Amino acid sequence: DGTAPSLVSRLSSTTHTANQWSNNPNIAYSWNAATDSLSGVDGYGLFTSTSATGAPGNTRDIGAVTTYSETLGDSNGWYYKMKTVDRSGNWTTTFAVTGPYMIDTVDPGLPTNLRSTSHTAGTWSNDPSVDFAWNAASDDRSGVDGYGEAWGTSSPVGVGNAKDMEQTVTTRTRTFASSASGWYY
Repeated sequence: DGTAPSLVSRLSSTTHTANQWSNNPNIAYSWNAATDSLSGVDGYGLFTSTSATGAPGNTRDIGAVTTYSETLGDSNGWYYKMKTVDRSGNWTTTFAVTGPYMIDTVDPGLPTNLRSTSHTAGTWSNDPSVDFAWNAASDDRSGVDGYGEAWGTSSPVGVGNAKDMEQTVTTRTRTFASSASGWYY
């Protein structure tokens, strides 16, 4: 057998979408098996990198399977590449590739300098409408997508994971009912 096998087809991730951020570093792939009409497919050479170029080496990393999973680090884009080897040792000269898969497992920073621009903390007021402002949060990987907010009459006030406003918002006005204990935002 002096003929190279085919490449895999329909290579993609079953857990992630290419070109979309994910906070899950565990990724799984699937594909339609390569074929070799003479000696049969023996397996695949793999190469995961942050570039779409750079071929897998001619080393059999996995057998003739149709799924694989791995854990990736944070990156603006991972690419998964595969070459095929047959049972006679013939390798494909090209490779199949999927990606980029973008991983960000680090929480964004908090907004800073949260303050009321209309009221003084700890001072009574008869104006129930309170203006708030803050310095924008930052995230050096996927960016900030928005903010959650919460308020209550005791501290601390827990903020859930719901997105209440867009990342471009750095001011907010809230109207509060009278409270003997005050309000926390």
